[in-house]
Amino acid sequence: MNINKELKGIFQAIFSAILFGLMPLFTKVIYGFGSNFASTAFYRTSLSLILVLILCILEDKSIRINFKEFIYLIIGSIFFVATSLTLYSSYNYISSGVATTIHFAYPIIIFIINAIISKSRPNKVDIFCILSVSIGLVLIIDLKSGNINLRGIILAAISSFTYSFYSILLERSILRNLNSIRILFYINLISSFLIIFFVNITEREIILSYNLFQWMFIFLYSVVVTVGATLLYQKSLRNIGATYTSILSCLEPVTSIVVGIVLLSELIFFKQVLAIILILSSTIIIVRNQIKKYKID
Repeated sequence: MNINKELKGIFQAIFSAILFGLMPLFTKVIYGFGSNFASTAFYRTSLSLILVLILCILEDKSIRINFKEFIYLIIGSIFFVATSLTLYSSYNYISSGVATTIHFAYPIIIFIINAIISKSRPNKVDIFCILSVSIGLVLIIDLKSGNINLRGIILAAISSFTYSFYSILLERSILRNLNSIRILFYINLISSFLIIFFVNITEREIILSYNLFQWMFIFLYSVVVTVGATLLYQKSLRNIGATYTSILSCLEPVTSIVVGIVLLSELIFFKQVLAIILILSSTIIIVRNQIKKYKID
């Protein structure tokens, strides 16, 4: 029996969240190499460009786009870069835990915007899933860790909105007609130039003084986050839409907790266990509903 695109989208979102869940650990290691937030964002978009181009030619046979598509890709890239830079910058003012909690408001923002655009009344299951992941995210993160700084809160909030707009743009604009790998190539290409522009106007620098092992690790980081997580996220957007993709993406902090326990011997508390149960419950409900909807056994 063929797996329909909705189920494909669900599993793409789940695997994307798992890979994105490795990003905090990867980023922490790269910062340990002496990197900064602008450099890390640049590595993410630029180092795997050649690989993405090769995959694009092999899978899509072409990288041609028209002028209108190019304009939408520029807009999407602006949202994409703004998300990375504002979220990473917020870490300088508030704890990463608080910043992550605020950033993961994006499933709620997407849910509300899509409901307004489609003029549809949300069903009880969708509302339950949104509430479950919202409560789960608040329980996962210790809001008492770190000082609450208004600038940090604003930056993290901006990242939540820009990522929501990025996701909805990919779902609802003419970019939906482009192959995901072609979108990924242009988003990362344009984003790389935008980050260079940001670095120049803010008089920052892109750190390049690494040894061979460190460069290999940074390249691996770019491949995992870009070719793995981001591509799967974009494919999921195409198959199940921004609302469900964003809800399933809340598995990302769950993955981060598990990685922390397994690799860093971090402690887990009861409220985090409860949070994991709430988020996994929402994931299971979405999967079961899709299976029931399409009568797939």
